[in-house]
Amino acid sequence: MEIQISSLSNDLHKATKEKVQKLDSIRGKESLFPFWDIIVLSALDEEQQRLYETQIKEKLSRKELPISPTYHVLHDPVGVKVGNGGGVISVLDDLSKIYQDNLKKKKVLILLSGGYSQRLPSASLLGKVFTALPLGNPIFQMIEFKLAMYIDFPQRMKSGVFVSSSDCIELYELTGEEWTFMNPGVTALAHPSPIDIGTTHGVYVLDEPVENIVKEASVKSRGTTCSAFMGKCLKMIHKPSKELMRSCGAVFLKEEEEYIYSDSAYFMDIETGLLLLDWYRKRNGIQCEIDAYGDFLQALGPQATKEYCQNVKNVTMVDEELIPTREEIFDVLRQTQLNVLMLNKSKFYHLGTTKEYLEHFCQDHLFRNEMSCSNQAMVKSSQFLKDLDNSIVLIHSLIKNTDGISRNVVIEYTELSEGCSIGSNSIISNNVFPVGVSVPEKSFIHTVVIRDEGMAKYVTIAFGTDDNLKKSCQSRSDTVSLKYASLSFDKALEKLKLSKDPWPEESPLLNLWHARIFPSFSSPEQALRHGAAMLSSCRIDTKFEMESSEERLYSMADILKLKDVEGFLNMRSQLRQKIVD
Repeated sequence: MEIQISSLSNDLHKATKEKVQKLDSIRGKESLFPFWDIIVLSALDEEQQRLYETQIKEKLSRKELPISPTYHVLHDPVGVKVGNGGGVISVLDDLSKIYQDNLKKKKVLILLSGGYSQRLPSASLLGKVFTALPLGNPIFQMIEFKLAMYIDFPQRMKSGVFVSSSDCIELYELTGEEWTFMNPGVTALAHPSPIDIGTTHGVYVLDEPVENIVKEASVKSRGTTCSAFMGKCLKMIHKPSKELMRSCGAVFLKEEEEYIYSDSAYFMDIETGLLLLDWYRKRNGIQCEIDAYGDFLQALGPQATKEYCQNVKNVTMVDEELIPTREEIFDVLRQTQLNVLMLNKSKFYHLGTTKEYLEHFCQDHLFRNEMSCSNQAMVKSSQFLKDLDNSIVLIHSLIKNTDGISRNVVIEYTELSEGCSIGSNSIISNNVFPVGVSVPEKSFIHTVVIRDEGMAKYVTIAFGTDDNLKKSCQSRSDTVSLKYASLSFDKALEKLKLSKDPWPEESPLLNLWHARIFPSFSSPEQALRHGAAMLSSCRIDTKFEMESSEERLYSMADILKLKDVEGFLNMRSQLRQKIVD
């Protein structure tokens, strides 16, 4: 079936391709145009900091990143959860200690990348900012793509910090001469979105009608094409109802449909950042989770009020410090100017779950067109891959034969031998497949290297792509409600000949993430064969006959603690060598 591609999608494809090529031209080189002075990856703790630093060092040695910026990985304060908002202020605190007054002259990109992804487990071990994309040679990971998307911003930017999430993709065309990050206060990217999107995002309330802003910009541009406009905001409202959006004047009509401007990334000038930093230091840090979007942006603009500080309906854990801390932040930021860069030709995508990952890369051909990527990147095969089904995505892999690969499958960092078959709607990551292994549909298969008692071991994590790893139960009797590869968890444990109580006594949560069900092996091939058998036994009712010589079983939580990063990256390095040879 021929895919109908809109003019917007083609415009985004062209714009993205230009940005990617521009970033590609400075990989491993000094930038010849204005670029970031400092790039920061936020990390949850010291362990994740070391993990990210190792990967940044490797990427720089392979000339995959521009060398002009100084790269830092900075972790959140020890012993307290501060949220991504607290993380931003903590980064400012660390940078000011490193650069002192020179920070006031720097353009800083902060990629919010702390924490472990439970909804996309393949991003848990190395971090979602290092998620591979089917683009480039060497392939782009999310970090390169973010640098590409923001590559034109520093040329029209004063000193300050640009804050962005590492599991979101903003695609846009940037034409017109009026756009800038030189205005005082905060300048946020704003995307025209259907009103339904506004109920789960931040929504900007402009100080004048959209048509007036567009008309004024057209006059200033003297009739030249313009897709980016500057506006000022009265306030930002976070996850509002449709009624509130309408009553605030946030809604405009586009082709007779209701639209709003939704949030994504934003720039904070250094003066505003230092206001927050001064407050943070005077109160000796914070003791609760603060959101870098809702808790900062809702304090901005002339019509912002403290009312939002009391709204905790979207907060998972409400700490007694939360509301007073929000109110203090409001007092610090009140009357700070909120500007928006209205990207009228733009789209916003989230890549944080297995469902989103498969849908966007395998099924959403408009997304792939707009991202300027294909369904193959850095792949070596004994077959001619030109006629490969478009819903199969191969990244950084060595594939002997594609005949057994079903539709809607992503395979990354994997060696696939002859006679193997992969069921539909599956994610296959970091594996070595021996000859003839079959994986059922809706499989998530991911092999990792751990180091336990001084020994390197291989564990294959095997879940269903529709399993909810975060769902927790209050008691052990309730765990029958958990699902593993389409079966109730108690039945799955029985089929897999495992203990009916796979959680250690000290387990903080009773969920799949903490269930000890995966054995270790001396080779990745053995581990993979066992993981595939686990899923086949549960999904298609084959007899489970696999055994491990190891008595100890591991949970996903255990694996994160025992991960052997050097061993893991060495697996990928060896695969890379096989592909390029």
